[in-house]
Amino acid sequence: MATDVKTLVFIVCSTVCFFGVFRPCWGVCPNNFFGTDPEFCYRCHCRVWNTCDKIRGACGCAEGYSGSSCQYDNFASKRTPVANFSIVGGSQYLPNIVDGSSSTCILEIGHSNLPLTIDINEDSWVDAILIRLDKASLAADTGTIANANTLEVTYYDSDNVSEVLNPHLAKPNDIAITYHLPQPAVVTRVQIRATGDVRLALCEVSVQGGEWSMACSAFNPRSTSSVQGPPIIIVRGPRTPSSEV
Repeated sequence: MATDVKTLVFIVCSTVCFFGVFRPCWGVCPNNFFGTDPEFCYRCHCRVWNTCDKIRGACGCAEGYSGSSCQYDNFASKRTPVANFSIVGGSQYLPNIVDGSSSTCILEIGHSNLPLTIDINEDSWVDAILIRLDKASLAADTGTIANANTLEVTYYDSDNVSEVLNPHLAKPNDIAITYHLPQPAVVTRVQIRATGDVRLALCEVSVQGGEWSMACSAFNPRSTSSVQGPPIIIVRGPRTPSSEV
């Protein structure tokens, strides 16, 4: 009889666990559920369920996307950076700056004033470039590592016209620096270099943007229509917002 009761409790618990908002179960909260007490897990309400934090229930963006609605793609992700200078450990560490992790960095040997280049080669529109510097190097070598004042970020558009960007509200000791383009543009490559007698200590480069709407020629910057209107940026792939609204 005792065995039958245990079996019944197990079946009821498993059913409630699978279908209920609360999950009075044993173990760690499974995918699509969250909570600090594994016996009482809450159901996640994320559009991208596999990004639900199992402790807090927070909904995150799919890998490579950012923004309040996951509307931005990172066009630098998984590209192949090319440096015209030597870095500690060798050029095999260059992919560290486009791997999506701010904990993997590169450090220039000496101060060459030469650029690091990332080719985008994608017909997509960019509105901002985000740079993350190496906090440890800045702290250890104050005055010899490039900061917001000695970092030069240049982009090239589809006509191979270049423009140097200014950092947005950046202070010399900032680790994360944002460079906004004057207006969204098709960016073919980005160059980053340290100016003056300082070295480049770089952890991550993010080139953010999306595709411009092709739904109406009036909003299409590549259209031959004489009708002009404000551009609309849309995104491709899994860029739906992660959180239910």
